[in-house]
Amino acid sequence: MRRALACLFVISLPAAVLPIAASAANPRNTTRPSGANRHLRVLQANVGNVDLGCSDAFYKLCYQDAEDRIAGNIAAKSPDVVFLQEVLPDWVCRNGAAGGSNKVCSNYQTRAVRDQARRLLGWDYSIVCDWWHGWDCIAVKNSAGSVQNDAGGRSCPPGYLCGSTTFSNGDATATNEDPYFATYYAPYNSSSYDGGFHMLYVDAVLNGVPMRLIDGHPQSGGKGSGSKENARKAQINEAFTVWASGAPRVLMSGDMNLDPYRNGSD
Repeated sequence: MRRALACLFVISLPAAVLPIAASAANPRNTTRPSGANRHLRVLQANVGNVDLGCSDAFYKLCYQDAEDRIAGNIAAKSPDVVFLQEVLPDWVCRNGAAGGSNKVCSNYQTRAVRDQARRLLGWDYSIVCDWWHGWDCIAVKNSAGSVQNDAGGRSCPPGYLCGSTTFSNGDATATNEDPYFATYYAPYNSSSYDGGFHMLYVDAVLNGVPMRLIDGHPQSGGKGSGSKENARKAQINEAFTVWASGAPRVLMSGDMNLDPYRNGSD
């Protein structure tokens, strides 16, 4: 069983001053925000589980007791921004997976809070998940900031669960849909090798400071060169050269699947 990795750290906006030339520390010559709280508490966690008991759920977070522990720890840490990977979306339950004892899809049609992203984060966060599968998510605490409109002008209001029909709203017969769902398209890319690996981003205003938030879970695996490595390289390259390029401030986090010690070429 793989243990999901998680880290909690505090950042300062923009990056802390380093003992090097100012032009190198701040290559875009951006102006420091004045009069703003420049500190953020950020949580990064891949919550997936490769236990064989989760194989029918694409190895996502399928055990209820594990979900409960993670939700409790998130609440205790109260981060301003959360990056999650491998959340189990409602459509997986609708496909008949993870319905056994102590599994998160047990009685999903009648449970009060149907969407796992909502159960993990509660009602104090605006949550945006990838459009295709809904298992990579970015969340902003309402007291820390807000998510900006997507390219189509669609909003993710404070406290809403935003994305596609991967959530409970995708079940037209459901009586327990999330009451605060909004259709929202966050730009994303998918691996050319395995389309289940995504990266996505949203624009947000955090403590009055505009920032682009990039969540990464690009292609895993490989032994140094090949189709997996090429797919991972393309995803990460787009995140840096297209999504981050020109944005005044960027915070990127995720399970990047980079292992230079094992693979050499990463």
